[in-house]
Amino acid sequence: MINKERKEELIKMGYEKLQSTKEYKEYTENYIYSHSRLMNEEIEFILQFENGTGKETGTEPPFTYENIENQYYYRFEDIKQDLETEVEELDDKTDTEKQEILKDLKVLIDCEDLDELKDFCINNLLSSDFDEYEEPQEIMQWFLMDERIIRQLNERGEPTLNDKYWGRCCFGQMIDMDSVIVNIFKEWYLNLYGVIEK
Repeated sequence: MINKERKEELIKMGYEKLQSTKEYKEYTENYIYSHSRLMNEEIEFILQFENGTGKETGTEPPFTYENIENQYYYRFEDIKQDLETEVEELDDKTDTEKQEILKDLKVLIDCEDLDELKDFCINNLLSSDFDEYEEPQEIMQWFLMDERIIRQLNERGEPTLNDKYWGRCCFGQMIDMDSVIVNIFKEWYLNLYGVIEK
């Protein structure tokens, strides 16, 4: 039987309190630590091949930098500020129309859906080229992870490779302390599986 009250309680908890719960510890043990393995040395093969030293062996790499998903991120706050300024300067729109555009713009920025945002900008005659807002993610560690967790990391804009590896962009703390792992537990795991009473 699923304990819905406990599920809601966990979803509302802040990070520090949640990380000390039995449910979160079981989740990280079963889905994170039992399936994860640091893979920095293996991923170094990419670097060897890309800079030319791996080509001498005559072998093809299993992946290259081009295979990394979410290698870049967009500075959505900067995009928002610039587009808001652009909307305010539209001469052919009334104040009410501008407010409607700004309201819709905020929703799209909050969702961070770049394709929908570009379509919206084109339809409203706003700038839709966001290349100048693109930044590379700084990957500090590579981890082999459970494919279900990889899918969740990918959906949240984390760098992933070949549906197997997570390019972690922080260092110096346990994986279960990363906010993205806590969010996956709250947004995906609890909603999909709930909490089973024992």
